[in-house]
Amino acid sequence: MLMKLILRNLSVAVLALLVVVACETVNSVDAEPSILNGEVVDSKTGNPIQGAYVRVIQPQPAQEVLTDAQGKFSLTVEADSLIDVKLQIGKEDYILQNYDMFAAPGRVIQVPQFKLVSINSGDDDDDEENPEESGSGRPFSITLAGISNPEISVYGVGGTQQSMISFVVSDSAGVPVSINRSTNVTFSFGARPDGGETLGSTTVSTNEDGIASTVLESGTVSGVVQILAEFNRADGVLVKSAPVNVVVRSGLPNANHYSLAATRFNLPYQIFGQSSAITAFIGDKYGNPVEPGHAVYFTTNGGLIQGAAFTTLGGQATAPLTVAAPFPTHSVLGPGFGTVKARTIDENNSTIEEELIFLFSGYPVIQTETTSINIPHQGTQTIYFTVTDQFGNPLTQGTSITVTLEGDNTKIIGDTSITLDDVLGGGPGITEFSVTISDDDTEEESREESRVKIEVSGENGKTTRTITGQAFKTNSN
Repeated sequence: MLMKLILRNLSVAVLALLVVVACETVNSVDAEPSILNGEVVDSKTGNPIQGAYVRVIQPQPAQEVLTDAQGKFSLTVEADSLIDVKLQIGKEDYILQNYDMFAAPGRVIQVPQFKLVSINSGDDDDDEENPEESGSGRPFSITLAGISNPEISVYGVGGTQQSMISFVVSDSAGVPVSINRSTNVTFSFGARPDGGETLGSTTVSTNEDGIASTVLESGTVSGVVQILAEFNRADGVLVKSAPVNVVVRSGLPNANHYSLAATRFNLPYQIFGQSSAITAFIGDKYGNPVEPGHAVYFTTNGGLIQGAAFTTLGGQATAPLTVAAPFPTHSVLGPGFGTVKARTIDENNSTIEEELIFLFSGYPVIQTETTSINIPHQGTQTIYFTVTDQFGNPLTQGTSITVTLEGDNTKIIGDTSITLDDVLGGGPGITEFSVTISDDDTEEESREESRVKIEVSGENGKTTRTITGQAFKTNSN
């Protein structure tokens, strides 16, 4: 039994907490030493073990140091990027331990304390026959022991970006397994945002309290990360934990992911109380929607607007812009055009601002240079006209523009039936229109009165313009 204990390897892998001592990033192309500091103690007494060897077996070349009188050691490993380091820790009359970790260039890493088990602490068969002496039975189940931070921030935004998740392995009686029942626990991801999140260790041996822990470090995408833990029982059954959820919160507002939108840009100034929802869309520097509760402050130079709103799910903050006095005037665009400004605080505690232009349009006006109809035999006449408010601005969404013709043997084509969209600028089909009247009579000429009627109806009001004149028709005699 003694030989079985001597030959047994305990595999231990826990995340080393990083202490930054250099300003260069993990992706540096220049190799810099990574310093590993730690200590080795007796698992039963807790006393330092002098002369224990700590051996680097990966990366090559291999190296080895011995612990001092306080059980402490220090190693230097060359690294030009994030690397996997494998250590062996042992001493005569103690069971060998293996340890996996990550190291980064220019970092000082405090390695968790190694607790070596003396080969005189007993063996498996004796423990199985005397579970009270061994402290526990064989590993049977695994449950969550604790989470240091149920919610963390995305990487690099100044918030907490790590969470330690601990699981406890227990025997069939619910007693945490003792150190001589230590088992390897494997960690993996379940559902996750897949934004570069990492686990510090993927395989860890349970400690004297039956605990195995790993550290989750966030990536650049917000969402829920699920952590799973599992181990193999002595009877070959794979035992899995329930998924553990850690919420990765987004960062603070970023100017490159900040914009404004409106449900309507053009509102009728004649109807006080009509409104348009102005929404700020805010993301962090990675494009994740910011968390609920960020304040956004709104101001306007026309009408009324709610002074502040808070972001909801999706990083949106909405305030209603209501038609009311004062009537706005823009320094460039002229009367009727106004601005809404929305301000918030970014990740650097600086104010960022976005601006949106809207229009309070007035009453409808029809203008045309055509004063009469005069169509030659089998000829045509085109009428050009504009429909705007009194300042030359487009009318509101839903405004209908219809053109009708009264007269025999004539027809009209062109912009005879138009419904306007929600627009701020003018142009063909918005404020500029035309119709063409043609004489279809192929026989003897005679004149007949014709009339073109232009009608405008919508939220801005109603107006009509009629143009009369003569067109040719067939002589009935």
